[in-house]
Order: sequence, then C-alpha cells, then structure tokens
Amino acid sequence: MTTCTTFLGLGAMGSALAAATLDAGRPTVVWNHTPGRARALGDRGATVAETVEEAIIGGGVVVACLLDHRSVHSVVEFTEAALESLVTASLDQGVNVEVLRPVHDIVRRQITAGYGQQGTARIFEELRSSR
Repeated sequence: MTTCTTFLGLGAMGSALAAATLDAGRPTVVWNHTPGRARALGDRGATVAETVEEAIIGGGVVVACLLDHRSVHSVVEFTEAALESLVTASLDQGVNVEVLRPVHDIVRRQITAGYGQQGTARIFEELRSSR
C-alpha cells in the first residue's frame, strides 16, 4: 500500500510539491485556504479536501507549506479538532496517534510563544528530546 501525502497550502512550493507527488503516481490530498488553488491539482488526480481536518485524516504524511505565521497559526487551530478526530478514526487503522500528539503540542506552544525563526530550531530540539 502506498502512503498518501497531504499538502496544506498550495502556494508556489505546496503546488510544486503536490504536482511532483502526483507525477510520481502517488496518492495525494490537497487543501488550501482558498479552494480555487486546489482545483487544478484535483483535475490532475489529487483528492481535494474541503477542510483541514479532512485533509489531515486523509493523509499518511502531512506537509504544511504555509506563507506566514498567521497562516500557520490558523491551521494549527484547525488541527486540534483534526487530531481529536484522528484518535477515533485511527483506531481501526493502527496509527500511533501518541506520536502525532506531541508534535502538535510542541508546534502549538512555539507558535503561541511567537518564537518565529528561532522557534524552528527549538521545535526540532524538543522533538529530538521527546523521542
């Protein structure tokens, strides 16, 4: 079974990565704040998610390509509900949600604290120490 990849954010980078994933013949889910950007990829075979929750639950790997701090913050707010849904949805699929939850919590803490560029290094440091 091939892992599905979800792309959140379809600007220049997200669109290019999603297109390359489709070109490789891999299952792809796409979501964007403005749904129009997802249509072209949908026409090429990607599954277009209506909500962040739908996108996250639909993908095995989630790649976020978001423009700025505000965009990331708004998506993280949506992911809280998505991860709660994933707990229920993944029980039948055998996904270890406890691995996902700390990542979400770390990212949310960093965004809330407003670390910006320096926060990226701190996120990876926290992820390394939580393993």
